[in-house]
Amino acid sequence: MKSNISFNSNIYPVVDNLTTDRQFLSKIIDYNRLKALSTRVYIANAWSEHQERIIKELPYCELNPNDPCWGMTQENGEYIWECKCTKSDCKYFERCRKGKELTEEEIELFSPVNPACDEFGYESFIQNYHAYPVLSANLEDEEEISNIETRIISPSADFKAVFSALAKDSVKTPSPVDNPIEKDIPASEDVSFDDYQEQTKPQEKPTGSQNKENNTRKEAIQQKLPNATVPSSELFTKNIFSEFKSAEQEEIICSDSSKSFFVDAGPGTGKTYTLINKLNYMVTNLGVNPEGILVLCFTNAAVNEIKRRLKKFIADGGDRGLANVDIRTFHSFSWWLINQANELFTEEGWRKISFGDLSYDSSLIEATGIMRRFGDTIVESWEYFIVDEVQDLTNSLGYFVLQIVKSCINNGCGVTVFGDACQAIYDYTLDNDPNPLSSEQFYRKLFVEMYGKSDCLMLTENHRQNGSLLNNTNDFRKAILSNDFAKMKKEVGTLNSLYDSTERLPSASIQQNIDTCLKNGNVCLLFRNNATTLKMSSDFRKLNIDHTLNIVETNKNYARWISDVLGKYDMKTIDYSTFESRFNDSNSDLNARDVWNRLLALLHTRDEVIDVRSLLDAISVSKIDDPYLRDNHESSVIVSNIHRSKGREFDSVILEKSFVDGLESGNVGLGEYKTFYVSITRARSNLYFSPLKCKTYFQKREIFATGRTRWVATSKKKVSYFEFNSEKDLDINSFARIDEDRFDGIKIGDEIILKREISGNRINYSIVHDDMTFGFIGNSYIEDIKAYMQIDNNNLISMPSEIGDLYVSGVYSMVVDADYLKANPEVAKHCKNGVWKWIDIVGIGHLTYDVY
Repeated sequence: MKSNISFNSNIYPVVDNLTTDRQFLSKIIDYNRLKALSTRVYIANAWSEHQERIIKELPYCELNPNDPCWGMTQENGEYIWECKCTKSDCKYFERCRKGKELTEEEIELFSPVNPACDEFGYESFIQNYHAYPVLSANLEDEEEISNIETRIISPSADFKAVFSALAKDSVKTPSPVDNPIEKDIPASEDVSFDDYQEQTKPQEKPTGSQNKENNTRKEAIQQKLPNATVPSSELFTKNIFSEFKSAEQEEIICSDSSKSFFVDAGPGTGKTYTLINKLNYMVTNLGVNPEGILVLCFTNAAVNEIKRRLKKFIADGGDRGLANVDIRTFHSFSWWLINQANELFTEEGWRKISFGDLSYDSSLIEATGIMRRFGDTIVESWEYFIVDEVQDLTNSLGYFVLQIVKSCINNGCGVTVFGDACQAIYDYTLDNDPNPLSSEQFYRKLFVEMYGKSDCLMLTENHRQNGSLLNNTNDFRKAILSNDFAKMKKEVGTLNSLYDSTERLPSASIQQNIDTCLKNGNVCLLFRNNATTLKMSSDFRKLNIDHTLNIVETNKNYARWISDVLGKYDMKTIDYSTFESRFNDSNSDLNARDVWNRLLALLHTRDEVIDVRSLLDAISVSKIDDPYLRDNHESSVIVSNIHRSKGREFDSVILEKSFVDGLESGNVGLGEYKTFYVSITRARSNLYFSPLKCKTYFQKREIFATGRTRWVATSKKKVSYFEFNSEKDLDINSFARIDEDRFDGIKIGDEIILKREISGNRINYSIVHDDMTFGFIGNSYIEDIKAYMQIDNNNLISMPSEIGDLYVSGVYSMVVDADYLKANPEVAKHCKNGVWKWIDIVGIGHLTYDVY
């Protein structure tokens, strides 16, 4: 029987594949979905001009960035621009709404709410309308305002012509960072900097801390800003480096503390020297309060190096206050910000966050939101802000720094950023981020944010390399800057012929050749990926070649002495004599008095005793951070992947030759050439290309069931190697139940074995050293092995019985705060103070199976 019932649906299922179903794609008109698809999936020529416009625009009010009240609505099959603003006290309210009466229903639906509540802070608008963002207009032009509402756009209209007309007075500028999409601002050449600041800043009531003195400072500094006008639209298409002029280091160092700089500088041109000497000049010569200066770096090693050099300035007669310059990693600073918000902003709507719930990425996102909401209050007491290696800021980290820079400039705080576009090699992270921001996009956004408010300078003289090595690396740099791939490949061939050391450095006698290199200083062996780096390190361990593996840096590398001194200490306070006695028993190379004095300075106290809980809480949430609180190990031989070598320099560099050969013979992207450039510019004196590649063949595999990736090698149809990552694969809490005395016999480089333990349908791997169990690994490693090998809970005996080729990279203290102890009573039962030792483990993981 044939039915006369038919069905209509507004749901369009995907046919075959999302990237090929053009009918499905053509139906998408929601801003959120379009933006997500366009940033996460490359779909060539998929979008209509209308959809492209929706993707590019943002539905925020220009004067109140938290309020997306502009958009297009559909009436009778046509799209019209509409304003649903409810901010009746705005001076442009009547002109934007064109006299349309504000109804109670609109107030209920469209009044802005706390931006943390939903993606845009205006969920009702998105639920009730297709929020097509409208281009902003110059609000001084009444005719243009009028035209916005009267232009009717039908689906068949020539969108390109209409949008071009609308866009003639608009340019892009970075949007509020926690919603990382561009917004429009007026581009009229006669708009002053102060007017621009007034128009674009969030319309919030001044807090009590935004006092008259701060406003006076802001106004005075803004009057000094060079060319303080709104950037022209050309900045978004032109080569931004044409705006950078060559300069000497002294121009940046010996400048007023109100002056800002965007510095692009190649390797060896003295970025770190300039940074450190600028700090010294500001504090020693200008009398700037060192506690008001913030410096952000990528690694703890970079933080330690700057601190070390400042300490030398003090020893040579510099201001003792240099020791109090706040120098941190990005992770440490994001945690510091969250701690500040937890303490200071709960009455202003901030929801307190537990540090136990934060990952590196989530801490950056939360910290970005804090800077956007409370940036004026946070920055008002700052004297200066410096960031190093900005070319590597991508994704959430890039948005975080953009917001800090914006807050600093808006509040009259001087800014200096150091970078090198030729060394931007972290764009491989874009695929895994929901809101990707490439290094090139970040560099341009940062340039636009600072243009007209800072000096754009280039440092060009290489002080690291000399002679033929300098000339050869410079020629390759020029090829990258020209974006000429044929020239890049040609220069790689030239370098390969010059530094090919197949005969001089045969891998069979690597120890002898390393010893030869060590006569000239330290030596670093560089590899392109984690797998070969880890495998070479394992091979070195078996050959008893002492070295440091530089592949990942844990943020939990708290100094071992903390646990030695405070782990079993059961008093509420500690005085110096007790501290000294316990510290000297810890076998630390540091001086007890130096550490004690530094703790007093960090805690801003002159008391004769230290409150133990306050100290540990401050350390655990990065309220205080310092090299004295961290353990970093380095030998004369370093085995590293190229990415982790950035910002470092070595007397001799030995680079894996197969990587060089691939660049010369294959078709690779710009990122690979930049990675090669980073590797060859790490060397001060000697550069070698040697066949260091391991015999084992590794492949990077995506484990679909878990969404993670691992380096894997197989042998005779069985998995033989499986990459281990302690940052996500260790159960650090499991170390809390181990007696601390057991850690005394462990040293860096000792082998670790993971041993299988099966109970029913559950499996775990214990961490074993010298037949003693120290803790357990986390679920991620087990889940990935099971998923990759397709082993279910009924066949756990097929899992590897042991996993070796893992080694101790450090013995550290774990420090948690009081809130963490309350949420984890099992930890508190074993470690009342929230301090215990743990072992960091590195290696590629060699799998051994039962033999029947």
